[in-house]
Amino acid sequence: MSSAAAILAQTKLKPDELLDAFERGATVVRYPYVISAVVASFSMESRAMLIEQPNERYTKAIPYLLVTFVFGWWGVPWGPIFTGKALWSLFQGGEDITESIREELVFQLVGVE
Repeated sequence: MSSAAAILAQTKLKPDELLDAFERGATVVRYPYVISAVVASFSMESRAMLIEQPNERYTKAIPYLLVTFVFGWWGVPWGPIFTGKALWSLFQGGEDITESIREELVFQLVGVE
């Protein structure tokens, strides 16, 4: 399932309604997180989330920040590297993927091949 389809399913909005939400300032964000265990480190991303209020972007990052901060460091050698990168992104409010979602939606609505 594409990210645009996932957002539409989770919010129960129609494509044109989601595009209207983007015009009102909504964004779509993914949050990175890291889990490590001695010799294995896993760098992952959350599902795409619709953010309608600007401050909501940072509050939704908190669980991923805590998981990464507690469990991300322990893998050698990549744990600290992945953790630093993830924390940097989390402190900036996650990865904004609004434009790629907008392009997917416009493509679906227009039906250009």
